[in-house]
Amino acid sequence: MYVKAIVIWVVLAIIVVAVLGRLVHNAKAADRALKIAKPDHQPHGRKNDKAP
Repeated sequence: MYVKAIVIWVVLAIIVVAVLGRLVHNAKAADRALKIAKPDHQPHGRKNDKAP
């Protein structure tokens, strides 16, 4: 009985860690995609409008 309970808890813990790890990975990938999609940086070779 105790061994069965321990095995169930270990399996549940592994599943929870796997799900949370996948969520964190997806969040990092989405954050990276948003940073790439943002046009907040100027392209190379372009200067500011205030430059002479």
